[in-house]
Amino acid sequence: MQLYIFHRKLLEACSTLRVAIFASVIAMLLLIPSREGLFWGFDTMNQRPTMTPPARMPCTEAEIVANAEFLAKSSTTCPSEPWYWEWQSKLVVNNPKVTYIEVGCNKASDAVLNLRAFTGDTGVDIDVWQQATKLEDFACPFDRERWKSVVENPSGTLYTHFCIEAAAENAKPVQEAARQLGYDKLGLLVYHNAVSSSTIPSTFRFPLIPPGDESTGIDTDHSQFTEFYDVDSTTVDKFVEANDVQSLDVLKVDTEGNDPLVLIGAINTLMHLKPSYLQFENHGVGRWSTWRLKDVIDLLDNLSYECFWATNSGKLIRLSMCYSSEYDKMKTLSNVACYHRSKTAFASIMEGYVWS
Repeated sequence: MQLYIFHRKLLEACSTLRVAIFASVIAMLLLIPSREGLFWGFDTMNQRPTMTPPARMPCTEAEIVANAEFLAKSSTTCPSEPWYWEWQSKLVVNNPKVTYIEVGCNKASDAVLNLRAFTGDTGVDIDVWQQATKLEDFACPFDRERWKSVVENPSGTLYTHFCIEAAAENAKPVQEAARQLGYDKLGLLVYHNAVSSSTIPSTFRFPLIPPGDESTGIDTDHSQFTEFYDVDSTTVDKFVEANDVQSLDVLKVDTEGNDPLVLIGAINTLMHLKPSYLQFENHGVGRWSTWRLKDVIDLLDNLSYECFWATNSGKLIRLSMCYSSEYDKMKTLSNVACYHRSKTAFASIMEGYVWS
């Protein structure tokens, strides 16, 4: 057993190092000037570099200090995301098809909320969903006001929500409920996979957890557990390729500490598909216990993402080129929200919620 664990850790270390080096090279390549200016991706249809608006000027020291002070008075554990829902209400008007990938979808409550919001199907009901999954307690209180709003303002578009969950105790009842209620036919597609930066190793040992638990990940402390099972590994990039995802509007990551590795495994997707909205968690668990948030923010900046602390109050606190060393001391649960700078309509919406 000890030899197995050592071998797995060695493979993880080597794989992570290789991918990290690759990510650094990609980030540098993204800054190479072309005849048309800086290119931030590649338009595979027209075979030419794509243009993205340049990043804004860095914050002043006074702005950085003020932001850190405001964050100290704020909570980012369960952001209300009014910027997202404002965008969602406008997105369905212009987009015939919307695609959302959620890595670590837990009980799929957000997935069901989005399914109702985008499809407008009256058969989608959160209470029926909870009864079907028997997973009723949420880490963040379910937003009943938001549910009421999307029910009262129905929209309708072709929608696909890829729900990826590593814990079988959550993935299986969610998958079965989606099939039983017909939500899979409306676009809720559930996958039981562990997502990271590489498919080496090809599986992860995941502990047997109580159904509904949302605090255990592939890289959290498993010492209290005695029973384990293997979960097939993948990356966002490989998942996108395997499922022939041609466009992507939202990427959300909530993997109990493995978020930085998930983002490394999503570099190709972020560079080419350029999802408008990216959200992930930050805290002191799993890989976040050793990774600096600034390194991830800098990488995303090179991929043309403008990132913010997402507060519960509905305000955004700028992170990109506005980073305080005080943030490195934060190890409590928090959330980061980003927009791609080329998506000007969404950028305008999010900028309207920035605290200043």
